[in-house]
Amino acid sequence: ISLVGFDNSCFDVIYWSSLKRCRQTAECGRLYTEEFEQFNVFDDGYVMPAGESRRVNLDRVLSWLNDLEHSDRILAVAHGGPIDFICRIAAGIEMHGGRMFGSSNANIFLFARSGRE
Repeated sequence: ISLVGFDNSCFDVIYWSSLKRCRQTAECGRLYTEEFEQFNVFDDGYVMPAGESRRVNLDRVLSWLNDLEHSDRILAVAHGGPIDFICRIAAGIEMHGGRMFGSSNANIFLFARSGRE
């Protein structure tokens, strides 16, 4: 095993979720087994205990994407929910229901904006 450096100079902006938030997300499935199963149906109105609905989460993701309008190269290390929404937008499919894109951990997705050079 060797240490590999990371050159972030090619990105205009970098976003990531905190380790605390990652742990909270991981604990949801363990602490709220039934609720987490219901959440994974991807109903737009279902709310996890002390959480938010997919509809509210989608609004946050869309707002974030709009804020990135002037950034060309973006690195985002994110949870499955936001990545699922971006994949659905890119594929032109319904935002709710069905299966999640990239349902295993540590997926890498590359996206390009339409009409951008």
